[in-house]
Amino acid sequence: MSARKTPRRKDAGFTLIEVLAALLIFSLAIMGLTRTGMQSARAVAALEQKTWAGVIADNQLVIARTSELVKGRRTGEDEVMGRSYVYSVDTADTDTPNFFKITIDVRGKSQTGAADEGQVVVQRTGFRARKSAPVSVSVPNGENAPTETDTP
Repeated sequence: MSARKTPRRKDAGFTLIEVLAALLIFSLAIMGLTRTGMQSARAVAALEQKTWAGVIADNQLVIARTSELVKGRRTGEDEVMGRSYVYSVDTADTDTPNFFKITIDVRGKSQTGAADEGQVVVQRTGFRARKSAPVSVSVPNGENAPTETDTP
């Protein structure tokens, strides 16, 4: 019997270099996806903080527009969904008489209890007119009818 040798094929499998190159490419792709996921999670947390701060700012704007008009600055604290916030409400004159600008700044409150002075999370601006006495308007039959001129 004669011993016959079968020729060996060079492309019968992957070499170690090819496997390592594929593993390197795969790991770089996974690292990129992980980084993108982490950035997305941070963005969601920041948007959640802005949303809750916006709720506080909107509430304070409604309170400032419906309560007695007091010029100057008022500050306070509020908590929403376990997060603490510090707000300030500034009421100032405008160029128009009896018309006021209301600015609300909301800042996150740190775990130590101090407000983060450098980071305004949300700012809202609104306007309000001072209520005045009704104005008499002349009507065709000669009588004066009072009408309300401002809104809260």
